[in-house]
This record gives sequence, C-alpha cells and structure tokens, in this order.
Amino acid sequence: MYKKLISLLVAISLPFSCLNAAEALIIKTVDFPYLFSNYWKVQDSNKKFQSTIKSVEKMLQDKVEEGEKKAEELQEIKKKSENPVLTDEARKDADEQLKTGVPVLRAMEADLQKQRQIVQQNLTRERNKITAMHREEIKNIIQKVAQDNNADMVLDKSNAQNILLFSKESVEITADVLAILNADKPEGFEPLKSGN
Repeated sequence: MYKKLISLLVAISLPFSCLNAAEALIIKTVDFPYLFSNYWKVQDSNKKFQSTIKSVEKMLQDKVEEGEKKAEELQEIKKKSENPVLTDEARKDADEQLKTGVPVLRAMEADLQKQRQIVQQNLTRERNKITAMHREEIKNIIQKVAQDNNADMVLDKSNAQNILLFSKESVEITADVLAILNADKPEGFEPLKSGN
C-alpha cells in the first residue's frame, strides 16, 4: 500500500514538475538566412567566388575558341580538297590532314566536356565548403550569444519546420549575433537588407 501511495504521488507531481521546468525554459530566436546574407565574410567570399567563376569561364571559353579555330581549319582543308583543279598529290595531302585533324578535334571536344564537368564539380564542392564554414561560424556565435543570454534553446524563426508562429521581440538575438559576426567587418560594409 505504501509503495502504491508513493507511486501515485510521483505520478501526480511529475506533470507539475514538468510545468515548472517548462516555465523556466529560456528560448531565443534568430533569423538565420538574414544572418548568413548579411555576414560580411559571406559577402566577401561570394565576391571572390564570382571572380573565380569568371576566370574559369574565361579559361573554358579560350578552349572553345581553340576548338572553333581547329574546326574552321579543317573546313578550309576539306573545301580545298574538293577543288577539281587540285593536283592528286595536293588532294592526298589535304585528305591526310583531314584524317589526322578530325580525331584531334574530337579529342579537343571530349577534353573540353570533361574539363567542364570537373570544373563544375570543383566549383560546387568549393561553394559547399565555403558555405559550411560560414554556417559553422554563425552557429558558434549564436551559441555564444545564447549562452550570454542564458538561453536554453534558439529557434530559427525563418524555418517553417520550427512552426514558430510568434515570438516576443525581447527573445530575438539576431542583431546581437550579427553585431559580433560583423565586428571585424571592412570599412564601408553595409548589410544587404533589414531583418524582421
């Protein structure tokens, strides 16, 4: 009987202790996409990345132009070989140039295609690496600001999966996090847009 009474008391008091714990829970919110797009290092990385893309595109365009030049040379040789006044030896020479030139052109086209794929994979991998690095930096600052505010958890208010329908302005720490992230920003840097 005594054990049943204790079990009953524990069962009754458990929901009340959970309520007290829930009341003491400190929740803060951030707008992660806003932080990401307004972190000066993200914008700086984007500029550098765009510069890399331009130089890679120039390199690929040079290869395209090299292939086009080779194709034009082969067209001229083909036209020349079809000339009826051409001597047999000159025609034979032109046919030989075509026989060796066409595989070279095909190899150039295959190489260009392969290089495009490799470049795309490398750019994607580099973009993902840079994005992950900056996301981790932002998360670390969020964690620091949350700890400074004695927060038990931080929700991303921009993420619909959190189903955050309302939060008091006083729980918002986006501005605090952004201030720390941009503490060492270069002169003249301004955030892209205003946060919610």
